[in-house]
This record gives sequence, C-alpha cells and structure tokens, in this order.
Amino acid sequence: MTLAGLVRAGRRRAPLRTLVAAAPPFLVVGLLALADGVLAAHGSVLRAGLPGLLAVVLLMLPLALVAAPVVEARERGVLRLLATTPVPRGALLDAHVRSVLPVGAAAIAAALAAVLLVPGAAAGLAGGGGSGLLLSAAGILCGALGLLALGIAVAALVAARVRGTARARAISIAAPALVVLAGGILPLDELLPGLARACELLPSSLLSGVLAAGLAGETAALPGGIALSAAAVAGAFGLVAVARRVCAR
Repeated sequence: MTLAGLVRAGRRRAPLRTLVAAAPPFLVVGLLALADGVLAAHGSVLRAGLPGLLAVVLLMLPLALVAAPVVEARERGVLRLLATTPVPRGALLDAHVRSVLPVGAAAIAAALAAVLLVPGAAAGLAGGGGSGLLLSAAGILCGALGLLALGIAVAALVAARVRGTARARAISIAAPALVVLAGGILPLDELLPGLARACELLPSSLLSGVLAAGLAGETAALPGGIALSAAAVAGAFGLVAVARRVCAR
C-alpha cells in the first residue's frame, strides 16, 4: 500500500472524525451565504464575516487533517515502523499535506462561488463590471490561498515535532483562537488598542485583509495581495520542506 493509500485508509477507518475535520469551511461559507440571502443583505454579510471566519477555518482544516493524524501515527509507533523501510523521513507528513490540498481548494472554490452566486454580492465587486469582477475574484483567491498555505505551514511544523495527541489537539484549538483574537472578529481596537495594532501585523491578519479588499472590490490592493499571497505560499513550501527533514519518529 502506498502512503497516499495509507492516508485514505486511515480516514475511512474514522469517517465521522474526517467529516468533522473537513466540514467547517463549507459550513461557514454555507451559513454566511444563507444568512445573506435570508436577510437580503446583498453581500454585506459575506463581506463582513468571510475574511475573519475563513482565516479561522482554513487554519483549522490542515491542523485537523495533517497535524493530528501524523501526531497520532507517531504515538502509535507507525513512524518508527516506517523508519525501518526505505520510505524517507517525513514521507507520511508529505502524504497528509498532499491529501489536504484538494479539500482546501474545494473550500476556497465554495467561498468564491458563494460570493459570485449570492444575489447582489457580486454587484458590489468593483461596480460589478467584467474586468473589475475578475480582479476582485483574483484578490479573494489570493487571500484565501495565502491563508490555506499559512495553515498548512503551521500544521506541518506541529506534525513534525509535537508528541502526544492531546498536545496536538490543544494547539489545534489555541492557534485558531489566536486568529479569532487577531483577525478583527473581536473588538480589540476598543478593548486593547496597542494589542490590536500589533495583531494587524500577523500573517493571518494581513492575508485576511487581502481577502477583505477583494470582497470590497478594492482592486488597487491586488498587486500587494498577490505579492503577500505568493510569499505565504513560498514560505509554506519552505517550512513543509524543513518539517519533512526534522520530522520526529
């Protein structure tokens, strides 16, 4: 059996846990779209809620589908067993990272589809014109891809070095909570202005800002958003490569 097959077999053994891990991005997008439609908000609910909430769920997704399974495999001795085979160090981590990419891409596609299909939402993107709409969609895509890359990088580092499923689960709760704290979901600017300004410099906050600019139709921010997203993706590739090399057995 290949490592990809091993990953699929592990998910089939625990289908409910896999469903719970993969569902949040789609639930968030669906609930925001439903609320927007019910309230006839013409995209305002999506524009207000999607940047912060998508940052949270795109971080949770790799932590649940990459970090937790690898740490559990280490705890069960699977990585130690693989060390007796020609399989390279970190190969199981790499297989889990590859397996989460289609799920993340589907979540991003669902978010983009919601923005384009919810009545009135697309009309607010750069005036609803064809070229402006494409530029706004590109901004949304850049922000979401950068957030997914950030989540994969964090999950790979956790998977590589953390021992103990309980500790991995604690990190899986703490990291999204930090994004909630820093991502503008809580009114930090009123409670702790100094901390709010510092949180604005976090990668998750910057990438959420790229996504928010795309949703607002601010196409002038697109070049910076592309650069930031590209940096996040390149950084994720580098960190995953490092995580493979230092992955503990």
